[in-house]
Amino acid sequence: MADPIKKIPLLFTPTSLRRKMLKSEHRRGRQDSSGINRQEKLKLAEHHQKVAEARTKKDQTNAAKRLAAEQEIDVIIPILTLTELESCLLKGVDRYLTINDLTRHLKWHKKNGIAGAVTVLGGKRDEKIQLLRAAIERYLEARTSGDFVDAEVEGEEDHPEVTVEDLGGNSDGYDSEEEYYRT
Repeated sequence: MADPIKKIPLLFTPTSLRRKMLKSEHRRGRQDSSGINRQEKLKLAEHHQKVAEARTKKDQTNAAKRLAAEQEIDVIIPILTLTELESCLLKGVDRYLTINDLTRHLKWHKKNGIAGAVTVLGGKRDEKIQLLRAAIERYLEARTSGDFVDAEVEGEEDHPEVTVEDLGGNSDGYDSEEEYYRT
């Protein structure tokens, strides 16, 4: 008669599993007792700390550079007319535009001027001059058509109308300038 329980071949016998477990525990114990794992973990943690500090320092310096560049653009007195641009392009004048100056003016027009007037900052001097000329033309067109309100112009329009009573003077019974000059 055949045995009702079939024998299943075991990949690992209980003794081989036990032996494998003991070897791994022994290996772990040997590494931990010598402190190799702990030393490696400490070195790795120190390295991560140094990398994080370096990244933080680099981010701070980059942020400071960006802030300085933005402040430099805000301080600039922009060229807003074509005649002023042409006079600044002549060599020997006080306000001669170098390539760096052209780039600063382009950045000003990109930030404060008409949206989309300056898409790229150009490459060579002639390209930058053409881009600045186009940005100034678009700025002037928008300003004359009323599509663009300058911060300076906006501040000028906000003055309230001043009357004679506000000034505390004597109106002599006249309601307007027209009545005064009619008599």
